[in-house]
Parts: sequence; structure tokens; C-alpha cells
Amino acid sequence: MDTAEERAYEFLKSAGYSDIRYEPVQNRPPDFLVEHSIAVEVTRLAQRDRRRPLKPRPLDEDFIRFEHALRDVLNSFPLDSGGTRWLSAYYARPIPSIKRNTPAIWAFLERISRGEETVGATLELSDTTYIEYRLHSPSKPAAFMMASFIDQDAHPFADFAWNLNFVIDSKAKKIRPYRDQYPEWWLVLIDTLTYAIPQSDIGTLDRSPSWDAWDRIVLVNPITPERHLILK
Repeated sequence: MDTAEERAYEFLKSAGYSDIRYEPVQNRPPDFLVEHSIAVEVTRLAQRDRRRPLKPRPLDEDFIRFEHALRDVLNSFPLDSGGTRWLSAYYARPIPSIKRNTPAIWAFLERISRGEETVGATLELSDTTYIEYRLHSPSKPAAFMMASFIDQDAHPFADFAWNLNFVIDSKAKKIRPYRDQYPEWWLVLIDTLTYAIPQSDIGTLDRSPSWDAWDRIVLVNPITPERHLILK
């Protein structure tokens, strides 16, 4: 199972189901078969790049590579004293290469460690991305740490309906050849876009025709999967 499927499994268990089969038929829908009758498809609900309308990739795919590479640079910097220095990264696409920017980042960390840069100092990595020195905690262990990553392309609440309908439509096309093989189909969405949406907003969502392909659509919190919201 991937991470989204693990969260969906936890949700199904918390909902009281015990007969949960993963991939009853390998390499084809559904992801789970519950109580021999409920076919469950699972996917992440994520912010997607609408600038690529034919194949909009999740925005967090670029972020994950960027985050890991930047943390690796910070972890490799030798710092024996001086407390914890906290940094924030502000980024937009195209996200620049951390590898190509490593010498500049290293020099920025050296200036901070020598006291030549004060809180509020920034390092521009590209026209779209920069790092800011946010906070100094002298009593904490010596380290450079990330305080936050701010995605300046992300507008999760504004784009919620578009991203929601995109995954509902995509998954509806995927199950179409198998729709008659099970009496009931659920779509479980692991919500890495908003982590929460008010119940009062559900009735205002624009719904694509593909909603009709599903008997139930559930939005699941990725941190505490027992917390969920039934959209349909």
C-alpha cells in the first residue's frame, strides 16, 4: 500500500469495517473490497498545476524534492555552537535546483553563523524563490532548521472545487469498465489540500457529472483518518 491507501485503510477500520481486502484483483480497480460488496477507490486530493490542463501534476511533487534537498544542505552544515537558527523558504514555480544553489546557500549559512547576517536577511535563489533567516534561539542546540515552507502558488480553498472535480472525474473514468462488477462504489479522498473544509461549504460546491458515478465520496483527514467528511 502507498501512504494514501494506508490512511484509507485506517479510515475504513475506524468506521467499523473488518472485512477489508486490499486489491482483490491485482493491478485494476478497486483498491479495496469491503464486506464483499463495497468497492473503494483511493487517491490524494492535492493542489494541481492548472497551467498544465491536459495533465495537471500535483504541486507538492516539486515541493517534496525541493524540501528534501534543502534539508539535506542544512543538515550537512557543520555548526558546533550558537543555538538554533530558523529559516523559511518562500517558493513558486518553476522551483530552482537546490544542487545548483548549494554554494550560495552554504555561504549564506556561514554568514549567519558568523553573525554577519541578522534575522530578516534573505537569500534569493531565483526570481521565484528565496530563503529568509527568521529566528535565532540561542539556548537551543546548534543547528539550522526550517521553520516553514510557503508555497506562493497554492490557493487551496479557492481551487478546492476544481481539484476535487478533477480527481472525481479521473477516477470515474478509471472505474468505468468495472462499474457493474460491484453493487456499490466509494471514492475515498485523502485531503492533503485543505486538511479540513467546513460542512457548511459542501452544499455550495460545483459538482461535475462524474459525481453520479459514485455511491459515496468521503474526504479523509491525512493526520487523523477517523476524522472524515461525507461529500456524497
